Amino acid sequence: MKHLRTDYDAIQPFIESDGETVWVHYAGMTIARFGVRGIDIHTADTTGCLHCTHGTTNFGDWRIFQQKMFEHYYVTVGDEHMPERFLAELARVRG
Repeated sequence: MKHLRTDYDAIQPFIESDGETVWVHYAGMTIARFGVRGIDIHTADTTGCLHCTHGTTNFGDWRIFQQKMFEHYYVTVGDEHMPERFLAELARVRG
């Protein structure tokens, strides 16, 4: 698993990925997930949905996930956490 951890895990986001799914944790709760079968971005108390989808995700959805995480939480989810199935498309886009 890839991890981005700070010294302030209790208040700073903690992002982890396993090559297929990405989770964003904040204050001990999972506030967001990007996976094969959709996106879940919830309020900090995890009771409300800020942006959720339930279809098969693609590279465009990855970019939406990154955008929405910054829009809602000012959290930058870098491409180092990108699901491996999008790496070829990322290389193509970058030229």
